[in-house]
Amino acid sequence: VPGFELDSFGAAMWAALAVGLVNIVFGWFITILHILTFPLTMLTLGIFWFIVNGFFLYIASLFVPGFRIKNIFSATMGAAVLALMHYLLQQLRIM
Repeated sequence: VPGFELDSFGAAMWAALAVGLVNIVFGWFITILHILTFPLTMLTLGIFWFIVNGFFLYIASLFVPGFRIKNIFSATMGAAVLALMHYLLQQLRIM
């Protein structure tokens, strides 16, 4: 994804940890967002959640050196690619 950059495998591992920590720390906020944005999510057929997940990816990129996201569009596209990869791996029963 253009604008979604990782310098090394180590940066990718730290980025994964940072994304997990952001989801843990803001878990309560994510639950509230689910409730508040449900109409918008339904109106956009779920696409709005890629924007929310992209925002959390962007927050994680602020804490990890070697992991850069240039703008929210890149973060949203990165979230969509990560969701697609998760879906494909789940279908293969790897995850």
